[in-house]
Amino acid sequence: AERAEQKRKDTIERLARQAIPAMTRLLERYHATHDVPINGYKEDPATALRSLPLPELKRELENLGRGTDEEQSLPSESIEQESAEVIRRLIETAASTGSLAGFLCSKLLDSPP
Repeated sequence: AERAEQKRKDTIERLARQAIPAMTRLLERYHATHDVPINGYKEDPATALRSLPLPELKRELENLGRGTDEEQSLPSESIEQESAEVIRRLIETAASTGSLAGFLCSKLLDSPP
C-alpha cells in the first residue's frame, strides 16, 4: 500500500513537471495579449475601478476587510461621490496596486485558456 501511494505521488509529480512548459507558454501568450491593460491596472487602478459597478466595488472593499458600515459612512449626495470614496478606500486599503490589478484582471479580462 505504501509503495502504491509513493508510485501515485511520483506520477502526479512527473505529470506536473511535464505540464509546466505548456502552462508557461499559455501564460506568456495571455500576458502578451493583455500586457497593456494589466500594466495600466498596476499604474493607475482608479481609472479601471471607475468602470466597475458600485456594488462590486463595495464587495471588494468588504473582502479586503474594510466594510462600509455606519461608522465608516459613505457620502450620500451622489453615486459618483460614493463611488469615488469607495475607490479611494480600495486603493488605500489594498496591500499593493498589484493586488488591485489582480482584482481588475479577474473582473475585466477574459480568463486564461
